[in-house]
Amino acid sequence: TKIVELESDIKIERQWRERLQEASIGDKETISNLRQDNDFLKQVSADYENLRQDNDRLKEQVKEGELTLEELGQQLSWSKLQVDTMKEEVNVPGAWEKDSMATNCKICTKEFSLARRRHHCRNCGGIFCDACSDNKMKLPSSAKPMRVCDNCYTVLLDRQSKLP
Repeated sequence: TKIVELESDIKIERQWRERLQEASIGDKETISNLRQDNDFLKQVSADYENLRQDNDRLKEQVKEGELTLEELGQQLSWSKLQVDTMKEEVNVPGAWEKDSMATNCKICTKEFSLARRRHHCRNCGGIFCDACSDNKMKLPSSAKPMRVCDNCYTVLLDRQSKLP
């Protein structure tokens, strides 16, 4: 009977050891799979960090590009205004219309008389009646505001509003 008991104990221990070995093999496979998953996640994390840094760098480049474009746009606007001003300065001397050539106002077309006098626009040089040239604007050719016609006043006001 002692032998039967011992054989039974050995059989139980053998089954227990086999189960432990099977569990150990399963645990080793699980550990191996988890290590592979961990390595994969580390690679994904490194790739994500590289992409995040690339994204930050590209955002900075875009911001710098936008600032450069804005500065160039401002310089272009300023240059255009300077060119327009230079054109005005070049066109003013000797551009006045002769009094004898003007019989009517260029805007309202009313005839000039003793009561309706002729007035030169200091910007374009045309001749207008008082009502059509009662505006005053500062011009590049003068330190104080000068008489300008309604047409020039509108153009000069628009140009002045675009100055930085």
